[in-house]
Amino acid sequence: TFMSAGSRADANYNVGTAIERYGDQDDAVVWYDRALKYDASHDLASDALERLKAVPDDETLPTPQTQLETPDG
Repeated sequence: TFMSAGSRADANYNVGTAIERYGDQDDAVVWYDRALKYDASHDLASDALERLKAVPDDETLPTPQTQLETPDG
């Protein structure tokens, strides 16, 4: 089955997003980087990679689940 470079980039970006949601930022970086190898102009992967690489090693970003929590519960 043939996938275009853009489709492969999207697939790798989507895997990175799923992995990041589960809190594994290091592995997410690997997948975002793979997406950019298929399509260097993939804006979403580029933005995600830049955001994660800007975080100091001793800090973690809140997962999307944490960001959605409300003070009431």
